[in-house]
Amino acid sequence: MFFFNAQFFGADVASLLPSGLSLGKMAAEVIALLAGAWGIGYLWAVLYNRWAK
Repeated sequence: MFFFNAQFFGADVASLLPSGLSLGKMAAEVIALLAGAWGIGYLWAVLYNRWAK
């Protein structure tokens, strides 16, 4: 915990982490991360193709 807080200049950010892990929440976060990455990639490709003409 000391080394984790040291990355943030001693701020007590370790206390902000959840104490328990939930498989459902973790799966939802992974799906949201993948959907967001796909959406940003799709937007980037559309804009690139539009500006490359």
